Amino acid sequence: MFFPEEVKVSPQEHRVFCCQIVFIEADILIGQSSTSESAAIMAHPPYTSSDLDFATFLQLAKSSEKGLKLDFKDINAVQSCLNELKLQKEQINGPILLNAALVHGGFGSRKPITAEKFLHECLSFSFNVA
Repeated sequence: MFFPEEVKVSPQEHRVFCCQIVFIEADILIGQSSTSESAAIMAHPPYTSSDLDFATFLQLAKSSEKGLKLDFKDINAVQSCLNELKLQKEQINGPILLNAALVHGGFGSRKPITAEKFLHECLSFSFNVA
C-alpha cells in the first residue's frame, strides 16, 4: 500500500483522489482554517493553519473509493472528526484507519497523544458506525 504524506489539497487539486493510490494518509490537528480560528484541519506539525479543514477533506474523499488513514496529531481533533465521520458514514466508500501520534516525533511535533484516551474515543466510535 502507498500512503502519500502530508495531504493538504485544496478543492481545486483533486489529483490525489483520482489516481492509483489505495489509501490517503491525512494528518489532522486543531488549528486555524480559512473559516475558523479553531478547527480540525489538514496539517502536519509544525504548521498550525491550513485552507483545508477536515469536513471539506471528507467531502472530497468520500466520493472516491480510497481508504483513509486519519493520522491524528492532536487529541482535541479526534472527537470532532469522529462526529463528522458519523454524519457522513453512509457516503464513505473506502476503509478508514484511525492512527495517532503516541510517541514524540522529534522536531516540530506536538505532545504525544495519550493512548488510553485515543483508544477510548475510537472504540466508542467503531461500535456506533456498524
